[in-house]
Amino acid sequence: AMAEALRIVSVERGHDAREFSLVAFGGAGPMHAAELANELGVREIIIPPIPGGFSALGLVATDLKRDYVKTFYAPLVDIDPLDVDAVYRGMEDSARDMLRASDIPEDRWVFERAADLRYLRQAYELTVAAPSGAITSETLDVLANGFHEKHHQTYGHENRAEGVQMVNLRLTAIGKLEGLDLRQTGIVAGGDSLKGSRMVWFKGAGRVECAIHDRDAMGAGAKAPGPAVIEAIDTTIVVPPGWTARADDNGYIIMEAAQ
Repeated sequence: AMAEALRIVSVERGHDAREFSLVAFGGAGPMHAAELANELGVREIIIPPIPGGFSALGLVATDLKRDYVKTFYAPLVDIDPLDVDAVYRGMEDSARDMLRASDIPEDRWVFERAADLRYLRQAYELTVAAPSGAITSETLDVLANGFHEKHHQTYGHENRAEGVQMVNLRLTAIGKLEGLDLRQTGIVAGGDSLKGSRMVWFKGAGRVECAIHDRDAMGAGAKAPGPAVIEAIDTTIVVPPGWTARADDNGYIIMEAAQ
């Protein structure tokens, strides 16, 4: 079920998961990450410092964002660009009021436009980025071309002879915050993190003798080749056979699959 959820946000959106790294956080994420990566063909896993508090940190540091959507149901060839322009500007006026009320400086405002489009005889849409500025007939052509390209990327084919229909206009209003430079301080190089061993069952290998490491003792450059378990106060990192975990200079654990 977890692998299927990852496919929804990658493969089904036209992305090859093998070209990405998997970020594993939370108390349980690093336990399952390697098996999920194996199933998706991902070769690198990144585990941030204090992964058990990563979601809470994200809520503190994430940009303020609000999505606006207005139905605009018409074939592109029948649309007056001024009507689309008026809808976008109306949503942007509402977004400005929201960001101003949130006390975010105007130089940190970002507006991203998009449109939900589909072929005339389709029952589902794809969201395509829309240019900023005044809407013209050329803008509608850009949207049509963007839809054809995204349809090909997502489904492997396109039909430029088929008419394109607009369904919704979208605006994402973002108030940029300063964010966090997440790193662990006071890290020293090396360190003996091995604290024992025990029998652990791994898929495909059965019960094997497994090294047990202390996360806090893993200094910069320290490695834990699989099979291994790295224990921390807020998570447990499982390193199956064929994977190696290493600590970097900023307190991240990088897991890499054997070539």
